[in-house]
Amino acid sequence: MFLLFIQTVQADNLYALISRSKQLPDDTAKVNTELKIIDLYILHGKYDSATAVINSALQLSRKLNDLQGTASALCYRGIIEYNQSRYGNSIASLDSANRMFVSAADAAGEIKTINNKAKALGALDKYPEALELLASSEQKALAADDKKGLAHSYYLKGSILNDRGQYVDAGSYLQKSLDLRIEIKDTVGMGASYSFLGLNYSYLGDYTKALDCIQKSIVIREKINDKRGLANSFLSQYKIFYVMKEWKRALESEFKSLALCSEIKDEQCVSGRYTNIGGLYMRLGKYDEALSYHFKALAISRRIGIRNREALVLNNIARAYLALHREQEAFSYIDSSLSIRLELNDPEGIADSYLTMGNVFYQSGDYSKSIDAAIKSLSVAKKAGIISSVMDAYQLLSNDYLGLKDYKNAFQHYHQYIAVRDSVYNIETSKELTKKQLNFEFSQQQQMQQLMQEKKDAIAEKRIQEQKYIRNGLFIGLALVALILFLVFRAFTQKKNSNTLLNRINVTLTEQKQQLERQNEKIEYQHKLIETKNKEITDSIFYAKNIQTSLIPTKQDFEKYFEESFILFKPKDIISGDFYWISDKEGKIVFVTADCTGHGVPGGFMSMLGISLLNEIINEYALTEPALVMSKLRKKVIGSLRQKGVSGEHQDGMDLTLLVIDKKESSLMYSSANHTFYILRKNEQGVFQLKQYKGDKQPVGIYGEKLKPFSQSEVALQKGDIIYTFSDGYADQFGGPQGKKFKYKQLQEVLLKIAHLPLGEQREYLDKVLVSWQGAMEQVDDIVIVGIKI
Repeated sequence: MFLLFIQTVQADNLYALISRSKQLPDDTAKVNTELKIIDLYILHGKYDSATAVINSALQLSRKLNDLQGTASALCYRGIIEYNQSRYGNSIASLDSANRMFVSAADAAGEIKTINNKAKALGALDKYPEALELLASSEQKALAADDKKGLAHSYYLKGSILNDRGQYVDAGSYLQKSLDLRIEIKDTVGMGASYSFLGLNYSYLGDYTKALDCIQKSIVIREKINDKRGLANSFLSQYKIFYVMKEWKRALESEFKSLALCSEIKDEQCVSGRYTNIGGLYMRLGKYDEALSYHFKALAISRRIGIRNREALVLNNIARAYLALHREQEAFSYIDSSLSIRLELNDPEGIADSYLTMGNVFYQSGDYSKSIDAAIKSLSVAKKAGIISSVMDAYQLLSNDYLGLKDYKNAFQHYHQYIAVRDSVYNIETSKELTKKQLNFEFSQQQQMQQLMQEKKDAIAEKRIQEQKYIRNGLFIGLALVALILFLVFRAFTQKKNSNTLLNRINVTLTEQKQQLERQNEKIEYQHKLIETKNKEITDSIFYAKNIQTSLIPTKQDFEKYFEESFILFKPKDIISGDFYWISDKEGKIVFVTADCTGHGVPGGFMSMLGISLLNEIINEYALTEPALVMSKLRKKVIGSLRQKGVSGEHQDGMDLTLLVIDKKESSLMYSSANHTFYILRKNEQGVFQLKQYKGDKQPVGIYGEKLKPFSQSEVALQKGDIIYTFSDGYADQFGGPQGKKFKYKQLQEVLLKIAHLPLGEQREYLDKVLVSWQGAMEQVDDIVIVGIKI
């Protein structure tokens, strides 16, 4: 309950201090009181008022020859100058204050000025000097047992490491700072540490912890009316909306933050808001508005000398021009951005600029240069642990290789992109975020219920007291007028106090209600986030399906080789682990039906790998001997999957039938891995008979301690023969009256029954039988059946 009344208490303290300072006859006491007033004015962002009091404090302390009072006032002046982005003036004021604190042997004051000077140097991108000062203040704070100064030193070191992209180390120092501030009950410092720690978690991709910290920061800062801190809290809220792709909500948060930054005259903060607002307009497709805000941010960044911000804005301007298809202007700005970031040795910025440069080259159609830039971005991002940049670099590389029609590399990089993306944006993370929001809301509801109960108790107590006074007044009568007047006066006083308490509780209840409404909005946004991520995952799978579809032969491809054929292809999920493939080499038709390990996305990856390798083996090595093709394929599968044959390793691979048909010689050579195929042929009486052909009982992939060679057989063909190849999906489908498998025997009976029909009608009949058998049961595996007529 303490936090609920902090804001009121601080406001009361400020007014009381101002009133007290006017009545104090002693100048020394007046200086000390004015220093407390300055501290509260700075907290509320009232820098002009604070400056007026600083001037008064300086005049009095110099008159008294009070070194500590003069130094403290100068230190506050330096803090305000920093907040107004006048970093050079801030450093000068802090240096003057520090010399006085040293002369007065005031260790706490010396530590405070050193910390604030380091903060100003960091804003000027002078990181080595800033870190050297912070190492000094840390040692001094430990020696003086100054926990507040030590916490501030840790906080500033964490913020500088964060600016340099060293997020893991930054998080360690920010957590140390928070622990100390909780220990010494530094409420203002706790709000700052929670906020920055939350941002640091978001840069590491841990949005669950980020949200938890930011929620705590918002509660604290709202209660103490910390305007500068609230501007940062709105920034944190913007980042969450940004992740959720709620661009308009994010824009609202940034405009609120911009208003606060402008009110407290913090140019660095204003520049940052302009930068983010420009980025949001980019997301909304309003590129002219985006450029307007980016150029505003660039002007401020150059004027106050924020080099890292200047590089970021230059990069954003390049992206806006890229979206407007003005590639030459985009390249000019991104080149300037990269130069600054290389000079500053900013890993996150360097990775980002290389990525933008790669996108410029990609859009210009220069895929080779785009690949070079993307590889550089990937290398820097991996080294610095910047997950989002690693993900974006893999996606760009996949697109570049697709542009070069290098499908194998495109597939491999797309696979890596999916793996990284899923590690950051998985559904479990979204669920955990929602859970955090619900826990936060429940906590607020409990507080509200407690306050409502207190209100009811206060009202009941008030009524009881009033009734008691009235009853006593009636008993005493007119003879005790003086006593009645005394009791009425007492009742009036208590009523006034009760009303004051009720008013405060009503105000608090209103605030709690507003907080609950905000939390309900956040929960709704988290729900939208889950929907967005599900859509992203589904879109990615459909993208993978497009790649797979482009690789699998069409019905027209089969018609080139056979007058009659059909393909019954039913993936269990969007993409399939089953596939079929056909090619013509030296007058021989090479035909494959395969079933890869798994289905859905994992099976799809394996199927695309299999197709890619078959293209390489048949078309590049010109092999047409089935057993040799199978052995070569197995070797390449093992190599691509880096299989070692050790215990516990995934036995990924594929089962397949490989047929080589020589139409001139009317012959068929085949090799098979864990597969069977059928040939239906008419006997002398004109009745179709079915013959089954089996292969080796081993997959194409790692299997057992020793790999055995594949066998090869030959079959003489006759005109009118029908060849059926298939995976196990059709026969293994559950259904029927008792929910059992369809099985191969029943499949053979169906094929014999429909052998006389044209192959197109056979496909329709097989599909209807499957649908009828399956009924309401789920499809258990990918299904493929291919029929060809000689």
